[in-house]
Amino acid sequence: MDKRNNAYLYITCFIVSIGGLLLGISANVSGASMYFGDFFGLQSGSFQEGLAVSITMLAAFIGNFFAGNVSERIGRKKSLILAALLFCFCTLGSALSQTYLFFLISRFIGGLGIGISLLVVPMYIAELAPSDKRGFLVSFNQLNIGVGYLVAYASNTLVNGWFDSPELKWRWMLGLGTLFPIIYLIGLTFVPESPVWTENRSQRKDKEKTALSYQEQGRRLFKRPMRLILFIAFSVAFFQMACGINAVLFYAPKVFDMAGFTPDSSFLQSNLIGICMVVMTLASMTLIDRLGRKPLLIIGSCIMIASLLTVSATFYMSGSPVIILIGLLCMIVGFSISLGPITWILLSEIFPYHVKGLGISLAGVFNGIISFAVTTLFPVEIEHLGAGNTFMIYAIIMVFCLISVSLLYPETKGRNMEELEKELIKTTSHYEYDYKPYSDRI
Repeated sequence: MDKRNNAYLYITCFIVSIGGLLLGISANVSGASMYFGDFFGLQSGSFQEGLAVSITMLAAFIGNFFAGNVSERIGRKKSLILAALLFCFCTLGSALSQTYLFFLISRFIGGLGIGISLLVVPMYIAELAPSDKRGFLVSFNQLNIGVGYLVAYASNTLVNGWFDSPELKWRWMLGLGTLFPIIYLIGLTFVPESPVWTENRSQRKDKEKTALSYQEQGRRLFKRPMRLILFIAFSVAFFQMACGINAVLFYAPKVFDMAGFTPDSSFLQSNLIGICMVVMTLASMTLIDRLGRKPLLIIGSCIMIASLLTVSATFYMSGSPVIILIGLLCMIVGFSISLGPITWILLSEIFPYHVKGLGISLAGVFNGIISFAVTTLFPVEIEHLGAGNTFMIYAIIMVFCLISVSLLYPETKGRNMEELEKELIKTTSHYEYDYKPYSDRI
């Protein structure tokens, strides 16, 4: 690949990965949640308060489920355009809401867009990228998620200082997010359709039987030889969210307020989380195709276990807020070099093409369910279990993650996707399996 084609590949993947901003920008609600509760009459620590924040995650797993089928029918590019349009409605609708119900509906619609972009972006990039650059390029998605969080926290801090009215604060915090899906829509006009989708669409026109229905994909996906692939997919999807990352990202000002920081400084501390996520995601992008997926997952899991235990113990002992800040930043470090980017890389790599749409969708749905549960229940857990017990639960979950990765996960670094799929299927069983190879490059 010459330098011109290499630059075109990088630019295309980066533009597509801006879809990750949609998830990150949704964190604008982290600051807004400090204010809109009073406007809508929500009780602190209630299920309704958690639902107002997590409703996008509920919709995201619905979007996850349909993302594979939608992207197969209309293409990867049009799916991402749809996601951007849905998120435009979310940001404007939630900022202008006069009732709690319309607020929930607006954020639900945005969540559908997030669910689509979360799965289609890494799918598109994995189909476009050569195997030796696949991890780096798919990581653009996680980088833009981190940038989105940073932009959300920074804009929240600015808006918090601009206005005295609590209502104007939360409306502008949410409304500013409209700029980014508009930018994404403009960028998508300059990228091509996925070459893998284009070729398979052409094959379906020539041979109608090439495309498999979801029912047929499901029959093949849940055969015994696919057990290891399914375990990897569903476990990594579980651990990415069950580690409590959304509790920190979506409730950052609340967590720092509980730790003992002043309200204004809580917004500033949240910016450190965004900066840390972006910087460490950049670091992981340089390592992911060199060091490998499995070593980074192990290192990241160890860092997260230590940091979550530190945060838990500090809350138990009513220790220094600075220690809690350092512990949470270390948690972000561990997540950003491991579960953050690698989850979506693994999901885009391990499924055979003929079941990829359904496989990634189901793993994404499961990921979304866990994300919704963690985000919704966090205020309730804090209210009834306390911060120390809540973060201890997250630490225990990460211990199971470390064990699973160490014993059962393969290394996919630099592997040809066709060879990797054959190995994973062969590893699980000696039974004959109707295998259709994935074309690694078009």
